[in-house]
Amino acid sequence: MKEIKKESLKIFSKSNIKNLFIILIIKSTINLFLIFMVLLSIYSLLDLNSTEEKFFYLFDKYFSAIKNLNEFSFSTTIIFVLMYSFIMFIPLNMGIYLWFSKIKKDDKTPLFTIFYYYKNLKGLLKVISFKLFMMLKSIIIFIFFFVPTVGTFIVACLRVNFFLQESQTFLRLIILISAVTILIAIIFFLKFSLSQISANFIFVLNENSNILTIMKSSTFLIHNNSKEFTKFLLSFWNDILLCFLIIPIPFVFAYFKMCLYKFTKKIIYKQNQGIIAIPLTQKVIDINL
Repeated sequence: MKEIKKESLKIFSKSNIKNLFIILIIKSTINLFLIFMVLLSIYSLLDLNSTEEKFFYLFDKYFSAIKNLNEFSFSTTIIFVLMYSFIMFIPLNMGIYLWFSKIKKDDKTPLFTIFYYYKNLKGLLKVISFKLFMMLKSIIIFIFFFVPTVGTFIVACLRVNFFLQESQTFLRLIILISAVTILIAIIFFLKFSLSQISANFIFVLNENSNILTIMKSSTFLIHNNSKEFTKFLLSFWNDILLCFLIIPIPFVFAYFKMCLYKFTKKIIYKQNQGIIAIPLTQKVIDINL
């Protein structure tokens, strides 16, 4: 792990640091814009009389006249713009992963690499489909693990005082079991999320592969290198502390992405038995996926 972190730390040349700084500004601006659109969407759905001009005062000051127009569906338009913006920023986000994968020591990587996936419609649709499919799968698994357990826990907590003493004992047992089940669900959900952590880099390294193959490859590689991956994650505890004390969080995330890319390449190389010229799709997928 020390070699990966040392190489990742040194790999940013002076020119790449400048580009990284620009990328972080672009990414931060996009995130702030999306947060603003989410808040504006919430405001558009609210009856402002109940908010008493608190949190949404500025929105009301500038948008109330538009919101009250009968012939203009303000909430529908804002939500549509939010969804459209989120989807259209996906290729840019994946372009940033591509930029990280192109960085080499003492070699300037063009900043315009981050716009690579906008160059043709086929690539644009594939990268959007890939990210939306990953999100959909995460949502389905989240619902599968959390909705029954959390729902049972909440209902039992709300109803415990409405039953007789004998029934309350049974309900408290259900609450305890639900709480334990929620903890187990969190562990399994985190395990699934971490198994997909290399999927973005596998995509940019093997963009001709289909979406399911990429996601299966990430799960397979992380599972087969679970001990090494655990050591990799634990090695960042000191960097997390530094991001609260000295180094800005965006730079720590960028450093982690660079290390993750190096780690992903390492486990791919290892899985391909050291034959780096053999594509991932021709080697890993043959191993009982």
